[in-house]
Amino acid sequence: MYCPEPGMQCDFGDLWNHEAKSCIRFECMPGYFGPYCSLPCRFPNYGKDCQRTCFCHPQSCDHVTGCRTPTTEMVNICPPGYFGSLCRAKCIYPSYGKECKEVCDCSEDLCNVTNGCQVKAEACPPGYFGYLCKAKCVYPYYGEECQGHCGCSENLCDVTHGCQPVTEKFAAMDTHGTLRLDPAKNVHFVGLNCTILCPYPVYGDICHGACDCDENSCDGNLTYAR
Repeated sequence: MYCPEPGMQCDFGDLWNHEAKSCIRFECMPGYFGPYCSLPCRFPNYGKDCQRTCFCHPQSCDHVTGCRTPTTEMVNICPPGYFGSLCRAKCIYPSYGKECKEVCDCSEDLCNVTNGCQVKAEACPPGYFGYLCKAKCVYPYYGEECQGHCGCSENLCDVTHGCQPVTEKFAAMDTHGTLRLDPAKNVHFVGLNCTILCPYPVYGDICHGACDCDENSCDGNLTYAR
């Protein structure tokens, strides 16, 4: 657009101020921009000068006010990470969680729509997983990426190294009945004074074996499964 003054030219959409003899930027209402403020903000932007950002689905983002608040009915129906009348729409990165109100502070590939930031398993030390690697492998799993599988009872399964051998020292440590093994004899028993047969599904020497059959076919006193 050419201004009235000879040789002067304003940017497209700006206005010529006769008193100041200069171009001035036209002040747009929130939600609009462009030549003479004729264009609505484009998703995900909204608000004054389109400087704010919607963290919701495009259909829920108003170019003036931002994300529309879900109705109470929708909030009660949809699980965390989802929204919409049928709860089929996933939260848009970086939003996640209930009503998509939480915001991930990690990259998009690590942002789970339900739980937020996740750490890749390979980033965690053996025996741990999850965000910041705070969660331990759940029995009977152990080791790198929790891919190992313990074939012993839970109290002998170390989350890092797997099944641990029972020594004289270990047997003497526990005097309250949670586990007491005699490595010289009664190796198929646990409990105070070694009176309890290896519990299903474990069997054999110091209860290190694990039956892959039903309980009726698993004999804790055997050194091998039937």
